[in-house]
Amino acid sequence: MAVLHLISRCPHQGWDAVVGRIAPGDSVLLLADGVLGVRSEAEGLVAKGARVYVLQPDIEARGLLRDHAAIRIIGFEEFVDLTVTHKRILSW
Repeated sequence: MAVLHLISRCPHQGWDAVVGRIAPGDSVLLLADGVLGVRSEAEGLVAKGARVYVLQPDIEARGLLRDHAAIRIIGFEEFVDLTVTHKRILSW
């Protein structure tokens, strides 16, 4: 069963434990300070087989908006859709 991982902490705050729990087919939403990992960590999550999303207001607020084919930038409506379609959600 696919899990939705909500990552709101910056990569310097122990992402190793988080990444170790992400399985192929899981979804990852980077929000708040978690969007800081879009440069350093997101591509590794995609390589693991996870679907990676970034919350648009949070990435814009930090000036990190960038185009990446494998990382989808979403708004609050899509965020709600993700929470509805996943039975298991873990917040980090």
